[in-house]
Amino acid sequence: MAPSLVASLKAATIDDHGDILDAANAALKSSKSDSLALQTRVIALIKLDRYEDALRAVAEGGDSLKAQCIVETAYALYKTGQLDEAAKMIAAAANKTDAVKHLDGQIAYRAERFEDAWNVYNGFDDTNEDGDLIINKLAVLAQLGWQGKGSDDYAIDVKSIVAFEVAYNLACFNVSKGNLLTALQLLQLARRLCDQSDDLSDEEKQSELVPILVQQVYVYSRLGLSDKALEIQKLLTLTDDCGDDTKALAKTNSIILSSSDVTNPFLARRSIESSIHEAKGQKLFEYQFAALRQLQLVLDLAVQKFKGSQNIAKEVSLTGPDASAAVNGFAPIGVAAASWMSPEKALATAAALFSKRSHDAGLALTLIQLSSQTGQTASAINYLETFFKSLETAADDKSLKVRYAPGIVAVAVSLYNLAGRSHVARAELGKAAAFWQKHPGASARSLLVEAGLELLKSDKEEDLKLASETFTSLMSSSANNEMASAGLVAALASSDEDKAKALATDIPTAKALTKSIDAQALLDAGVAANPKTACGTKRAAPSTSAPSAPAKKRRHRKLPANYEEGKQPDPERWLPLRDRSTYRPKGGKKGKKKAEALTQGGVVKGEETLELVGGAGAVKVEKAPQVSGAAKKKKKGRK
Repeated sequence: MAPSLVASLKAATIDDHGDILDAANAALKSSKSDSLALQTRVIALIKLDRYEDALRAVAEGGDSLKAQCIVETAYALYKTGQLDEAAKMIAAAANKTDAVKHLDGQIAYRAERFEDAWNVYNGFDDTNEDGDLIINKLAVLAQLGWQGKGSDDYAIDVKSIVAFEVAYNLACFNVSKGNLLTALQLLQLARRLCDQSDDLSDEEKQSELVPILVQQVYVYSRLGLSDKALEIQKLLTLTDDCGDDTKALAKTNSIILSSSDVTNPFLARRSIESSIHEAKGQKLFEYQFAALRQLQLVLDLAVQKFKGSQNIAKEVSLTGPDASAAVNGFAPIGVAAASWMSPEKALATAAALFSKRSHDAGLALTLIQLSSQTGQTASAINYLETFFKSLETAADDKSLKVRYAPGIVAVAVSLYNLAGRSHVARAELGKAAAFWQKHPGASARSLLVEAGLELLKSDKEEDLKLASETFTSLMSSSANNEMASAGLVAALASSDEDKAKALATDIPTAKALTKSIDAQALLDAGVAANPKTACGTKRAAPSTSAPSAPAKKRRHRKLPANYEEGKQPDPERWLPLRDRSTYRPKGGKKGKKKAEALTQGGVVKGEETLELVGGAGAVKVEKAPQVSGAAKKKKKGRK
């Protein structure tokens, strides 16, 4: 141990990292194998944010220094983005201290292994939850929410929040669950707590406010309040202390909001293309990067660049089946590109693509949606079953998790119920429940509850047994789940009455649930009446009791369309048109003679009157038909 180094460490303060590094380098000049000086140099480099230099210092120190600086090496690898190597270093650490666990959770979080991060943070002692642990757990829950996983709520009293980071992460969690109004209130609380913080300087406050304001812009945009979002966007001041990813997203949002009124798609694409390109170079999460990429493809479709969008959508699908919305969102874009944005060709195009990529979840859902919109429920079910068969044939763990993903099972149940095949829907829920009991996960809790409730409606013994197993699995993961307790009692009521009675004692009674309700106050308050409408009121009955004669129904006069009041009607209006004095035949005199020869009825045969001899009178006889000259002429060769 070098005495000069020890003296320097005693004399230095916690912020003198540069001086400590100089002292460590000076000690190493006299003794290159000094382990304390080597470790001190690595820590000083990390404190100075020189992570690449720290990794080189560890490599130069040999295996002994590497074994001594496992946590430091893992942290430097984490900060340089080498997450897989950092995870291996943490796994090799023998002493799992709280600091090591926190770093393990941070590495899993940055690697987007959010379920692993959640398990790490849940491994801490619940009675000793500090502020950093709560902040980290909320951040992980928010990310699980974007993946459709995790709990639907988190037990935390809003009134007890004193740290703006807690309010911000809780707001992000609510945004991921779609609770936008609650998220907006929490973001306003986070903004107020940040402004009132005494531990931050003005520059630090300005830097911490940036992600809060960016999230507010997003929430206002989702709520349709674009003017309010633009107003908040103008308050943003991007400093050097802000993360590069936050700055890139803020710039992208600003351009999107400012170009919302641009009607020319070419101008809109040009204005946002550079911002998206800059954001892609940052360390964004997968769902953020996917959203920017999809935005760019939609703009490409608007300017009729179909080939690139189709190729990218096909490239994403080649990664295999996936239940992530960030991956499946590319499928409808690919269908739109392949059909050249033609609504009439979309269904046929999607069907042709699905025949080649039947494992693609996004493409299958797109095809099912298009079929359902046109009322082709049977075709939609056929496509769904083809998709299921493709995944079941693969039989790997990833494919089966997609096959029984809660959202896809919900689609199948809805289609079967729509087609009147409720027994098939119940069987589908049963298969999903059996699968997720073998693969427990937070994302399947809601599915297990629905499956258990549906199985309780069956009279079959095997369905009731599966329902009891399902509710037992839910109780093992959450002992205070009253829904699971009640479901288990209902499932065991017919097969194991004694056990059902024992479990029923833990279920709150109806009296306990209604003890806070004042029945008398409800009776005194009366029944709420609907507000009276401004129109449609019924006429009051007549005051006299004598029966009145029924009113005669007034007959409406039917007048011609050209009727004019006060004008004398034509007296010849009842005569046929040919007999009226105003009739003028077409063609002048010739037309008049022709009209006189015609009759109003059918064809009249020619007649002539012959006088009888002796003045006996006259008779009418039919004229003989005149023979044409051609008929009179004798044909050649005829006698």
